[in-house]
Amino acid sequence: MTGNTTIVLDHNDTEAAITVRRLLDEGSRPSEPSLLSFRDVAAKVTTLRDLLDPQDIERPLSQGAARYDADSGKLGFMFRGVEADAWETPMSFTANGYRQFGHRVLGSGGATKFISRQASRGPSGRSMAEVNWAVELAAQEGGVSRLRTIQLPGEPVRSIRAALSQAYGCYDNHNVLDALLAADGIDDLHVVSAKVDEDAMRVRFLLDPQHANLFDGSGKVTRDGLNMPLPMGELWNSETGHSSVRFRSGMWTARCTNMLMNSWSTESDWRWFHRSGQDHAQRITDGLQGAIKSARLGATGTIERYQRAAQVAVQDAAAMLRTWGGAVSLTAAVRDNAIAALTDAVAVETPAASDGSATLATVIDAVTWAAQGSGSLFAQRDVERSASRLMTRGLRVAGSGNRAIATEAL
Repeated sequence: MTGNTTIVLDHNDTEAAITVRRLLDEGSRPSEPSLLSFRDVAAKVTTLRDLLDPQDIERPLSQGAARYDADSGKLGFMFRGVEADAWETPMSFTANGYRQFGHRVLGSGGATKFISRQASRGPSGRSMAEVNWAVELAAQEGGVSRLRTIQLPGEPVRSIRAALSQAYGCYDNHNVLDALLAADGIDDLHVVSAKVDEDAMRVRFLLDPQHANLFDGSGKVTRDGLNMPLPMGELWNSETGHSSVRFRSGMWTARCTNMLMNSWSTESDWRWFHRSGQDHAQRITDGLQGAIKSARLGATGTIERYQRAAQVAVQDAAAMLRTWGGAVSLTAAVRDNAIAALTDAVAVETPAASDGSATLATVIDAVTWAAQGSGSLFAQRDVERSASRLMTRGLRVAGSGNRAIATEAL
C-alpha cells in the first residue's frame, strides 16, 4: 500500500476483539494536500481488497464453538471439521464482528457486555463465559449465518469482521467504485478524500470539475480557493451491514493551505440497497450519474445558507455550543473540542473575538473541525449532521434580517 494508506489496529481494547481504527486513508490530510482521481481510489481499494483477502462463510453458528485466548483475553470462534472431534482453525473478531456476532447469538440488550465482563474475571470467568456461549450457540439450530472474514496484516488467524444474515445482500466497495467509473464524466471529477474504516467507505469529491483550478500542480490549494466554500459530493458504502450505497451532497472548504476538511450534510441524499447482478451495477451507475447532476444544481442552497451564517453575529459562541449542543446531539467531548477550536485560526476562517463573540459560520466551522477527531466515519458524519442542525437553528433565530443572536436568546 502506498501514499497515506495505513492499516491501524488497536489490540488494547477492553473488548474481546481487535479494534480496526483505519484501513485506508488517502487524499487531503494536514500538511499533505492532494487531489485524486476516482481511478486512483478504485485502484487503492482493489489493492486493499487483495491484501485483506476477504472470504465469506455461510454455515449454522450451532456448528461452532467460542473460546477465549488465555493470554490476550480475545474471543475466538471455530467451526467443527468434517472428521470426528476435529475443529477448523479458529478465527478472531474485529470489534464490529464481535458486536454483530454477540447480537446474533445472544440477542439485543446487555448480554454481550455481561459475558465480556464475565470473561475479564480470570480463568474461572472465562470458563463460565464459554459455557454461556455454548448454550446460546446450541440454540442457533436451523439458521444459517454469513460470516465475513478478512486476513489482517500481522494477525496469525483470519478475523470475523461481520456476522450477518445469509439473506443479506453484500455489495463491496470495489463493486461500487467499478459502477461509478462507468458513469459519464466521472474522469473529470476530483477526489479530495477517500477513507475506509471497519464500518464504511467514504469518498468525498468536488462536484464542479472547474474547481480543480483552485489547486496547483501538487494539489495544494491556492490563495483564491483558501476559504471558498465548494460544492461537495460524498459517496458511502458498507461491506459490514451498516449502510447501503449512498450519495450525499454538501459543502467543503480548505483551510490554511493544509486542506483540513470542514464539511457537513446535506441538501440531498440518494440510496441504493445492496443487491447482486449486473443489472444492479447498471442501476447504481445510472443512479449516481443522475444524483451528481442533481447535486450540482442543489448544492448552491447549502453554500448560500453558510454564507448567510457568516453574516449572523453570535454574542457568545461558547455559550451557544454549551446551551444548544445537547439539543443537536453533540457529546460533551465534541462540544468541548469545538469550543477550543473557536479561537484556532487553523480550524476556523474567522476566530472568535476576545470577548467570545463570533459569527454563526465560525461556530459551524468549529463543530465540523471537531468532527474530524470523532473516531469512526459514522461518528464524524453524525457530528457534521449536528453542525447542520445547529446552523439551521441559528438561522431560524436570526430571522430573515440576520439579527445578531444574543446570549439571552440561547
